[in-house]
Amino acid sequence: MSQGFNDDARYRLLGVLAFNSLQPQVVPALHPVGFTKTKIPKKIYARILTARKKMKKEFEVESCDLGMQNCARILYSNISQECHMVSAENYWYADLGKQTKSSVFEELRPLAEKWINNKIELLGTSVYGIRKYTRGAWLMSHLDHLKTHVVSAILNIAQDVKEEWPLQIFDHSGKMHEILLAPGDMVWYESAKLIHGRVKKLNGKYFENMFVHYMPRSLNWYDSDLGLGTEPKSVISLEDLEKSERDFRETRQNMITEMETNQKQQEEMYGQLSLEEKLSKLGNSDQPGVFAEKL
Repeated sequence: MSQGFNDDARYRLLGVLAFNSLQPQVVPALHPVGFTKTKIPKKIYARILTARKKMKKEFEVESCDLGMQNCARILYSNISQECHMVSAENYWYADLGKQTKSSVFEELRPLAEKWINNKIELLGTSVYGIRKYTRGAWLMSHLDHLKTHVVSAILNIAQDVKEEWPLQIFDHSGKMHEILLAPGDMVWYESAKLIHGRVKKLNGKYFENMFVHYMPRSLNWYDSDLGLGTEPKSVISLEDLEKSERDFRETRQNMITEMETNQKQQEEMYGQLSLEEKLSKLGNSDQPGVFAEKL
């Protein structure tokens, strides 16, 4: 009880364990292994550090996901003879500002697509500021949102620890790995398919991460998360996504070709007109800018 594990936390934990068993079965693998450790691009990392230095607000205690995190404690009051839930103050958050987050978000997206060998196009869904974990923090092994957190990245921004704080993650074959991140490191991972967490308590002052998440751009993707006791209408395979991607690209290219053809035909037609005829057409046109270029 002193660690905050009340009935709500136990129910949350059971739900997490259930999803860990069910969700990987309906998410197609996009990468041969499922994760890769690499370096944060230098310009992006520098921009994040600059924004962190200029933050207008200090870190604030983050909302508690009880059962997933050890973010609360239950204390007994001898005076009131009651138990009270209080924050363990292990999880903090600081916003980096919309401009910084958006630029990081957009610049990492093509790298995320390259990481999955450009199998499908990705759509950005969420980018967090800096989450700071403090001494004693841990994170239950879990999966991220099925709908929106499919290809993700963890960027380590700063840390002050006495010993390494590993990320535990299972690859597609079921083998567990421990990934060690230093400031300036990042890891790409399939967060809706691969179970991951930090089950060892943080031994140090703080550990700061930034998170970005992407989902398939295709309309042929799940429109909601799984619920306990529910199943998706159909299981979406990689082949389904790739076919949808091919269809989309073909449709898009056909539209571009049609627009270019129409534009060329207009240019050829108006190029043969006299100045007076062009001015007459310009006066009757709903798109004067197209014709004005030829005058």
